[in-house]
Amino acid sequence: MCLTRHSQVSNFDMTIATVTCLAKERKVDRLLDNIKWDEKGLAVAIAQNVDTGAILMQGFVNRDALATTIYSRKATFFSRSRAALSTKALSIVMQ
Repeated sequence: MCLTRHSQVSNFDMTIATVTCLAKERKVDRLLDNIKWDEKGLAVAIAQNVDTGAILMQGFVNRDALATTIYSRKATFFSRSRAALSTKALSIVMQ
C-alpha cells in the first residue's frame, strides 16, 4: 500500500514517505498478528458511537477487512454469506 508516486515529489521526500509508510505497515501487521482469530480466520467487530457508546453495528472481520478499515478509515466487515469484504457507510474516527 506504500507504493504511490507523484511527479512533483522529490526522491528524498518519496524515500521518507516510503519509510514512514513501511513503519506503519509493520505496526498494523503486529496489531493484526495479536488478534485472536477463530478457526475460520474471523473476529467479532463492533462499531460504536464515540460520544454515546451506542452500538451501531456488530459484524465479523477477517485480517483483510481490519487492515482495510485501518488504511481506508472506513468500517469494513467480512460478509460470511458472500465471503467478501463489505464497506459500511459509517463515519469512523481513527487517530
